Amino acid sequence: MPSSTSSSSSRIHPAPWLRTWASAVVLTTLLLGTWELVLRDRGVKPSVGLESSWIAARDRVAPGVTVFVGTSRILTAIDLDVWQTIERGPMPVQLALTGGSSVPVLEDLARDPRAAGLVVAEVLPLHTFDATLQSEERPRRLIDTYHRARVSPARRVEARLRTLATGTLAIRRTIARPSVIASTWWTEHRLPEIKAGVLRTNRFQPMDYRRRIDEGWSPDTGFAMRHDLARRFGRPANPAELDAFIDRMERSAEAIRRHGGDIVFVLLPARGGRKRAEDERFPRTVYWDHFAHRIDARTIHADDYPGLHGMPCYDGSHMDMRDAGPFTEALAHIILQRWPGPRASTRSPRLTAQPPGR
Repeated sequence: MPSSTSSSSSRIHPAPWLRTWASAVVLTTLLLGTWELVLRDRGVKPSVGLESSWIAARDRVAPGVTVFVGTSRILTAIDLDVWQTIERGPMPVQLALTGGSSVPVLEDLARDPRAAGLVVAEVLPLHTFDATLQSEERPRRLIDTYHRARVSPARRVEARLRTLATGTLAIRRTIARPSVIASTWWTEHRLPEIKAGVLRTNRFQPMDYRRRIDEGWSPDTGFAMRHDLARRFGRPANPAELDAFIDRMERSAEAIRRHGGDIVFVLLPARGGRKRAEDERFPRTVYWDHFAHRIDARTIHADDYPGLHGMPCYDGSHMDMRDAGPFTEALAHIILQRWPGPRASTRSPRLTAQPPGR
């Protein structure tokens, strides 16, 4: 005779786990999809992570691929799709970092024989010739992370998946997190501010400044709050320190040429109060002109070229996305007409032509 326990348990039906899980997945997808639509309706767009996308981009450096290095100024000024169309080659690699110096990135490329294409290196004296080396900290940390990831396939895959996810979904933005929204509303009685630009999966960061012109902007100063950084950040290098920076960049340029590539150094336009602040601390005759005279590579100062000079730079330092395309086209024609690249020649010519007035 069966026990009372076994008799009662035989009447319990198996739980419909498959149906439960399927319902949970559908409900979660609907909720996340609705939240995604709400965010996009409010103007929140997907934006990749600055550092994870840098690691993924660094892995794409290869012979014949143009590489950009520098600060957020070149990150917002170079439309990579436009450059690729003009160059008729593979998608360029953008390795610029907000507030980051080009110097350690160039040194890393100099150690990599795959860096055998054109390198366009931004020289922004505020960060390139900062004697405190603050601007080198972030690039160095990312370079170390990248080389650790190189020996770990899992980390490389993770960086690419993060870039894909953040570049596709607005819900991955920090400002989209419920905790951030609740905290901002509780402390400041407003929703989080949507930044002017987003970082695309190819690491071009288009900035929409024109919609904010009425927010304390003037043609003479731009957005005034932006200029304090140029007046306070770091310490301008003295003559000996400046020469040391130039020597490091010269060694990197020589190594990249030995790989079969070449390099051009550019100083991008600034406007208004930001430009005045930079010029006061880093006079052109003391820093740029000395650098351009000593470095054995082509140098391009935007002020020397009508096609590059005079872009609005509404915040004084960065271009609006509507101006990035024309600027990229102008810069590409100036550079590429002198350096056709390894796809057009088995030997890359040296960039020795000088800009007008030099």
